[in-house]
Formats: sequence, C-alpha cells, structure tokens
Amino acid sequence: MDFFARQDHARKLTNRLVWMFALAVIATVAAVNLLTYAGVEWYLTETGARGTRRLNVEAESGQSVGPWITDLHLKAQLAATLVTLAIIGLGSLYKTAQLRGGGPTVAISLGGRPAQPERDPREQQLVNVVEEMSIASGVPMPQVYVLEREEGINAFAAGLGQQDAVVAVTSGALHQFTRDELQAVIGHEFSHILNGDMRINLRLMGLIHGILVIALTGRLVMHMAASSGRSRSSRDKGNGALPILFGGIALLVVGSIGYFFGQLIKAAISRQREFLADAAAVQFTRNPQGMADALKRLGAGSARAYVAHPRTSEASHLFFGTATTASFTSLLATHPPLPERIRAIEPSWDGAWPAASEAPIADLGHRSSAVSGLAGTTARITADSVAARVGTVSPDQVAFGGELLDSLPTAVHNAAHDPFSARAVVIALLFGPDRAKAVPLMDLLERSGDHPLVREVRRLHPLVAGLDARARLPLLEICCPALQQLTASQRPPFLALLNLLAKADGIISPTEYCLTRLVTAHLTPPSSSHGGIHALPPLLGPASVLLSALVRFGHNDPQAQRDALAAGAARLVERGQSLTLLAVDQCGPVQLDTALERLTQASPGLKRRVLDACAWTVAADGVVEPGEAELLRVVSMMLGCPMPPFANG
Repeated sequence: MDFFARQDHARKLTNRLVWMFALAVIATVAAVNLLTYAGVEWYLTETGARGTRRLNVEAESGQSVGPWITDLHLKAQLAATLVTLAIIGLGSLYKTAQLRGGGPTVAISLGGRPAQPERDPREQQLVNVVEEMSIASGVPMPQVYVLEREEGINAFAAGLGQQDAVVAVTSGALHQFTRDELQAVIGHEFSHILNGDMRINLRLMGLIHGILVIALTGRLVMHMAASSGRSRSSRDKGNGALPILFGGIALLVVGSIGYFFGQLIKAAISRQREFLADAAAVQFTRNPQGMADALKRLGAGSARAYVAHPRTSEASHLFFGTATTASFTSLLATHPPLPERIRAIEPSWDGAWPAASEAPIADLGHRSSAVSGLAGTTARITADSVAARVGTVSPDQVAFGGELLDSLPTAVHNAAHDPFSARAVVIALLFGPDRAKAVPLMDLLERSGDHPLVREVRRLHPLVAGLDARARLPLLEICCPALQQLTASQRPPFLALLNLLAKADGIISPTEYCLTRLVTAHLTPPSSSHGGIHALPPLLGPASVLLSALVRFGHNDPQAQRDALAAGAARLVERGQSLTLLAVDQCGPVQLDTALERLTQASPGLKRRVLDACAWTVAADGVVEPGEAELLRVVSMMLGCPMPPFANG
C-alpha cells in the first residue's frame, strides 16, 4: 500500500471512528434513559406512598393518572437525553479545542519539555536520529520532546499534521535504548506520521473525552453529596444528600459504560496499526533485530513501559508500548501483546527478556567534513517515479540522511537548534551561495537595526554558502523546530524581515519562494481542511497556476513551455478538460500560495495526479535541475505529501 492509499485508508478510518463514537453515544444515552426510568419509578412510588389521598381524589373526579405518569416518563427521558448529549458534545468540543495546539500541546500535557541536545549527549543522539529519519522521509522535522520524569521505556508521536508533529521519548528510553533500538522506535513513530495515524489519535482523544466527562460529573456529584451530608444534621442527611449520592453513583456507572466503549474504540483503531508501524520501522532501517530488541526491553520486568503521569490513560493509544498498568482484557487492550509483536519480527525468539542496563552512547562526532554520498549537483530522476517516492523511507535514504548531517559544519548544525541562531541560518540560506549577491542583502539586513542577528549571519553565511545544494532544504527543515520556539510576538517581525529580503531585488526566485513558503508554513497555524475535494473540475484553475509556474521557471522557449504544460496536463486532465498556460503575472508567488492552499484540500488520489502532472511538466525537457527538484519537493511537502531528497548524484 503506497502513501496515497494509506492516506485514503486513514480518511476512511476517521469516518469509521465517527460512526463508532456515534454508537457509543447511543449506548450511553440508552443507559442514562434506563436509569432515568428507574428514577422516575422510584419517585412515583415515593410520591404515591405520601400522597395516596391526592391520587384517589384525582381518580374519583374522572382524571386518568396513567397518561400523567407516561407524560412524566417522556419528559424526564427527553431531558436526560438532551443533558447527556450536551455533556458529551461540550466535553468533546472542549478537549478538541485544547488539542488545537497539536503535538506540543500533547507533549507538554504529559510532562514533556523540548529536547536540549547542547546539554545532554543522549538528547543529542535522539535529535540526530530524528533528523536522519526526517531527511530520509521528507517529513518536516518534528519537534523533539523528552518526558524527563518518566523512568518507563516508551515513546510517542502526536500532532494534527506534519507541520505541528512532535516525537517524544521518556527518560527511561533515552538511557536504556541503544542507538539501533532508538532508531527503530523513531522509525515506528515516523510510520504513524506518514500513515496519518496522529490526526486520528488526536481526534480519538477529543471525542472520547466527551463520553468520559459523564464519569467525571458523577464523581463531582458524589463529592458534592458527601460535602452536603457532612454539613447537615443526621436527620437531614438521609432526606437531602442520599438521593444526590445515588445520582452521582448512577452517573459514575454510566460513565463507566462510556469508559468501556472508549477503550473499545481505542483498541479497534490502534492495535493493527501498531503491527503495521513495527513492520514499517523494520523496512525503514533494514534492521529487524533493532526493532525486536527495543520491544524486548519493554517486557523486561514489571511495568517497563509504564508512564506515571495522571493524564496517561487518555493518551495511552499514542504510545509505543502499553503505558498504563491497568489490566484489560485482550478485547480492550490498545496494543497487541508484546510476545506477538516480537515474534512477528523474530519468529525464533525464545521468550527471554533482557536485563535492564544503561545503554552506551554512540559516537556523536562528524565522520567527515565532506561526504562522498553528496557528490554531484544534478538530481537524475524520471517523471513516472516521482509520485511513487512520496511517503517512502529506505535504508539508503536513512544512510543518506546521516551522511548529509555529517556534511554540515558543527557550528551550523548547533546554530540550527537555537531559536536565535536558527533565524540567522535561514537568512544565510536565503542569501544563497553567491557571496556577491549577498552584499546588498547584508546592507539591507543591517538597516533593520538587529545588530546581534547581523553578526550571527556574518558568522554563518560563509559556512552555509559552501553547502551542497541538496543539503539546503534539509537544513531549513532542521531549523524549523527551533523557529517554532519563537514567541507569538517574535514570529511576525521575523517573517516580515524574511519576505523583505526575498523581495529586495524585485523578483522572488523559486529558491526564495521555497524557503519563505516553508518557514511561513511552520510558523502559522496548520490548515484544518483535509481531503474535502474529490472531483477534478474545482482544481483545474489552481492546477493551471501551479503547472504554469513550473513551466515558466524551467523553460524559456515558448514552444518548450507549451510542450511542458501539455506533458503535465496529459497526466491530470480528463476528456473535455484543459489547463491554461498563464502569463507570468498570473502565476506569481501570491497566486501560487492561493493555488497550493486550494490543492491541499484535494483527496489523496487527486494529489497523486497533481504531483504526477508536476513531475512530467518539470521533466519534459529530459533534465531536472537542482532548483527544479527542490521546487518539486516543496510543492509536494506543501500538499502534505512528504518527498525524500533526490540523493543520487
């Protein structure tokens, strides 16, 4: 199953989740109505015992008591249904609103903090492994968090999309995983990112919270009843607090039903995807032993994967291993049993668990200042292979990611992890390798008045200018987690400065567009629209803008431009449809931004066709220059389709 098929499967799974949630709500409402019916019957019995004369008088006067009782039942059950739906709906909306911050919100809520690679060699190793996997997959570099108070061995990935993704590991995992085991676990988490599991998992958290609110309400009512009972005399306690206490118990029982269904939904969504992520990690690293050994560490002793934070239960389905100590039946378990996961990778495993031990830290030094794997500057690709590359990770790509990291000067790599210095790295990338072109831009930067930033750019630009062309975009991605630590007041001035520098010569080159567009995407809230357009006609206008921009960049001859557009259109349009070659002022940066925003709403199948058309447009002349390859990757990434670097020189 390729990336686009997996994304389509994730969309269908989301629809399935909604239906399962609806059934859970129906079951919860039914339970509330049963309790309401019993409560009304108890009330009528009590009322009849104290008011027999009134009911007899009503009967003697010819009034019917039966319809009155039926009407009372209906009104009580209608009220109970509306209140239950309101509690569930408001609870789900509240939790969903809390999760709008994406991965960082989840990591912080579980006690996480950003990794500090400059202070701890183990955290440096973790960040290096995540960077390698990010480069290899083309996934935007996720923010890296550490749950430093958790001694259990565990990890998770969370986010609403690739732009706000977080990869987090516990302190226990940092200290006990070897580098191979850590790489396997990070590969497992990247599989969740690529497969769209993160968004499903956060939606699951939001929806299920609404059901669990009923149990929380029951606990609150019981607490109020107990407090009320203590403040009354023993004579009043039975008359006032006891019914409230029973009501709280009833809500707690109903909430337990909701909790059962919540766990059932988690299990139905999560278990099979854990097997798939394990297999993907083996495929990414070509190291099944690393994955098997990582899983064995989770079972070496009691509660080895346990995460102690009080909010762990609501996020249990996010984790690499079972993070709670609650004993569930196999029906409700969010993860498959460890022995099954291990034997799926290592069939000959003898069942022995390893002893707990402190893992050594791998060599963190650079292997060389220039890596042979980065030799060459022209990306040789075929148009029909581009869409197939999306969402793939291979051992060769992972190795290339490590080589690329080793090619970065230490000063540049360190600067990319600091929010202040990362700004300077991005500006140095914008200046480009032509140092003569950088002179007027440096003068413009000096006029901004930010002298510390100017000094940092002067220090880093000579190092950045000497980088291989294929290292530029990955370096930008490495900077983005640090840039995301900028405050809300720091982001707009930086983006304004970046756009000012890009427009300084009156022309925004494709490289400048790629850089400013990616940084803007990382520093602005992610779009909430995913896969809403399933037909091609609404996308023909945006597709014309996109393909025209690619044509204008890669071809100067009018006939070559028409041929390139025709080559791309042939891969996209259907009978009776056509694309228009637009003038330069109709497919500029502003128009391209609007077109890409619209195209992100396309279904996965349509995105595949759009990317295929882009590839055939770019490769129409038989040559893909580095700038064209970079632009192609950025377009793919902006559509939410991560594309690995073109590593072959």
